Amino acid sequence: MSSPQLSRLSPSQLVSKRQRNENEWVAIMEECETAPSIAAVAANHSERSYSAIYRRFKRMKEGDKAYAHQDRGSHFRIFSDEQEQILAALLRAKRDIDGAILTRPEIIREAADFFRRIHGITALRSSDREFSRGWAEGFKERNGFSTKKLMKKETVKTVNAAEMAVEMEAFKFVVHEAVQCYGADFVLNMDETPFAMAEVRNSSWGDKGSSAPNVSLTTDRKKKIMTAMPTVSETGKLLKFAWINKGKTRRGINKLGLPNHIHSFHSPKGWTNEEVMCQYIEQIIFPHTKGRPCALLVDSYLAHGTSIVKEVAEGYGVDLITVPKGQTSTLQPLDVSFNSNFKEKRQKLYSEALRRGGTHLEELGNVVQRPESAYRQVSKDVILAG
Repeated sequence: MSSPQLSRLSPSQLVSKRQRNENEWVAIMEECETAPSIAAVAANHSERSYSAIYRRFKRMKEGDKAYAHQDRGSHFRIFSDEQEQILAALLRAKRDIDGAILTRPEIIREAADFFRRIHGITALRSSDREFSRGWAEGFKERNGFSTKKLMKKETVKTVNAAEMAVEMEAFKFVVHEAVQCYGADFVLNMDETPFAMAEVRNSSWGDKGSSAPNVSLTTDRKKKIMTAMPTVSETGKLLKFAWINKGKTRRGINKLGLPNHIHSFHSPKGWTNEEVMCQYIEQIIFPHTKGRPCALLVDSYLAHGTSIVKEVAEGYGVDLITVPKGQTSTLQPLDVSFNSNFKEKRQKLYSEALRRGGTHLEELGNVVQRPESAYRQVSKDVILAG
């Protein structure tokens, strides 16, 4: 005897004749004879499109009990309640014991892996589209997660307030005089900033109602750190993008086949040294100034002001101005507004590539091109705000 629910459904609601012919449906029904009928799927679940009905039907055939339960009005339920509790416990263990940073792309990837382990399949259908943003938000709410900022290590600084005030005023005066002397387009600022193989977010899912901060213990995906050298002018113009690779020769860089507009340097430690600084002035600053006198604001780092660097800078007409030590967060223009926006855009590009299922995310060529793309996306307003 047929169910009263089925009488409300016309054949056109169950199967589209343009997509499946009668012979195909006979073959499907023979293959899936242990699963509920197509009509039962349509009657007892929320789907109404042909593709959604058929997807659930095939999942039932594969023995997915989470898909077999009736869930009208709950479009984003993939696991049963018991399975969700297990997944939530696994995620909390990865966060609290392994130090993993839980973000939405990471949650979705772990959920897809968990689903594969449960059902013994190598891949999900429809390219894992079931694990959507909506599902993640529903899972987050049902299992007591909330987004919290990661705790930063606190440092204690001891400074002389009077000396600091004098240095700050002197620095501001020198920069103001440089603008008057060279013009705003020729007062430049460079600040080295690190970027990692994986640009992970700085927030993670914590427990709702808990005041305890999340702490990242370790991240295997951040082992190698490179250095970016963003350079901007007082007028908000971006100079060519440069980065430093950790290596004794250029052999590793030459293998990457990077575009010509990305300038690559190398040093044994992957950070600025005297040689890199001289090359930087020649290859980044001089093409912008074309020999015209200019000023370059840099941190009070030893490699920025060696005798050889000063000699090279003088030869190219570059007046080096050093930001007072310990004041980069307030007086270094790039540190004031640019670097945080630059990092945020790098993280977004990494998350988007991860969500698309990129298989070569951590190949060094792609790792370098992500910050270069983020660099070009930083708006002029952000630069001028510094």
